[in-house]
Amino acid sequence: MTTTAKVKVSKPFLPVRKPKPGAAETTGRPVAAKPVSVTTRGASVLVVGGEPRVHLLPKEVIERKKSKAINRRLGFGVVGVVVVVGLGLAAATLEMTSAQSSLDSAQAQSAALLSQRAKYGVVTKIKADAAAIQSSQKQATAQEIAWQPYVASIQNTLPAGASITSINVGIDSPFAAPAVSTIPLQGPRIATVKATLSMQQATISSWLDSLANVKGFVDATPDSVNIATDGSYVVSVTIHVNSDALANRFTKAAGTN
Repeated sequence: MTTTAKVKVSKPFLPVRKPKPGAAETTGRPVAAKPVSVTTRGASVLVVGGEPRVHLLPKEVIERKKSKAINRRLGFGVVGVVVVVGLGLAAATLEMTSAQSSLDSAQAQSAALLSQRAKYGVVTKIKADAAAIQSSQKQATAQEIAWQPYVASIQNTLPAGASITSINVGIDSPFAAPAVSTIPLQGPRIATVKATLSMQQATISSWLDSLANVKGFVDATPDSVNIATDGSYVVSVTIHVNSDALANRFTKAAGTN
C-alpha cells in the first residue's frame, strides 16, 4: 500500500525587488513554496514544518504551580465545609431556641394552673368529701328497706275484718349476697317478715295468694293456725322478701321515684 506524506515547508521571507525596465511586471509578492509531499509505505501523512515549542521553565516551577492549584482547591473545599457546618450549627441553635421557648411557655402555664389549683383547693376538698359521703351513703343503705310503707302494703292485702297483731322484720344478711334457702320452694331473699294476724279461716288461703302483689314478695309460709276465743283464727306466717323491695334512696337517678 502506498501512502503519500505531505511535508509543509515554512514560508521564507523574500525581499521585494523592483522590476527592470522592459521586464514583465510581476505582483511584487513573494512566491510561497509548495508543500513537499513524502510518499512512504505503511505510514500516515507526515506534515513537516510545524511551530516549534520548547519548555524553558524548570520542572520544579511546574510542580509548584500544580501544588498551588491543588492547595487552592483544598482551600475552597475547607471553606465549603466550614460554611455547611456553620449553617447546620445555626439551624440547630434556632431549633434549640424554639424548643426552649416552648418549654418556658409550658412551664409558665403549669405554674399558672398550680396557682389556680391552690386558689380553689378548698372547693376541691369539699367536692372530694361530698363524693366520699355519697359513696358511704350508698354502701350503708345498699340493703335498706323502707319498712313502714312496706308493712302498709301488706296491710292493704288483708281481707275485711282481719288485722295484724304483731310483726317482726329484719335483713337476713346485711352487706352480703341474697340468702338462698335450703327449703324447697323458697327462693333467694334478703329479708324476712314474721307476722301474726287475726282473720277468718275462709280468708286465709285467698290472703296468702294476694301477697304475690306486694313488691319484693318471694314466698309466704304459714307457721301455725290457732282458733281464738272469739272464734277467729290466729295465723303466724313467715314472708320472704327479695331485693325488689329495696328503697335505693341514694342510688336512684335524679328525677326518678
